[in-house]
Amino acid sequence: MAEHDFTTPYVEQRLPDVPGADYTRTEDDQGVRVVGPCPRCQGRTETVWGHGLAGTGTKAIFRRNRSAPVDPVPEVHYCECGYPHPGMAANAPFTGCGASWEIGAAP
Repeated sequence: MAEHDFTTPYVEQRLPDVPGADYTRTEDDQGVRVVGPCPRCQGRTETVWGHGLAGTGTKAIFRRNRSAPVDPVPEVHYCECGYPHPGMAANAPFTGCGASWEIGAAP
């Protein structure tokens, strides 16, 4: 893994999807924890998807075709490296470089 680039300026930027090979997914009492590098600043970032988040379950009692697969909610990840990058606004939603991306399947 490359070293964290602390000089990367804060920019809210949607990046292309990245392969999931560099990310680990574990589950604990808080939810599913995804850990890996931010593709923009290379900082270690961690996202927790809590249990029971609205829209992520399969209890759609009004689905017409119950045998049809339910489309998963895309997991949009944000840089949460914990480092306030240069130019970061005081009201930024996450402390990081401002990048966001989705993680695809591991190759």
